Amino acid sequence: MKKENQAQKKAEALMDSLAHMEPVSPPPFFADKVMRQLTQASPEVSQKVPVWSLPKAYAAALLVLILVNAGILYSYLSNQEEASLETFAESYGFTETWDENGLNL
Repeated sequence: MKKENQAQKKAEALMDSLAHMEPVSPPPFFADKVMRQLTQASPEVSQKVPVWSLPKAYAAALLVLILVNAGILYSYLSNQEEASLETFAESYGFTETWDENGLNL
């Protein structure tokens, strides 16, 4: 019972102290002074941008990709042409294989 009374008295004392509080007003132009001091104290720090996020890097990567694809396509088409010539030669008997007698059949 005593503990409840003490808790009740503490709560009432707290509520009374909160009732007597008044809002605090800052001095005139306080925010301007603080902002000026903050900007003067720390110079602007430039943010470092990763190299791979620049448009130049994207353009270079795209150019490399196009060149590699063009090289692969050229290689594939030239191999296809040689393969088609070999199949044509084999179908008409123009192969480079020789039999035991040295005749091309």
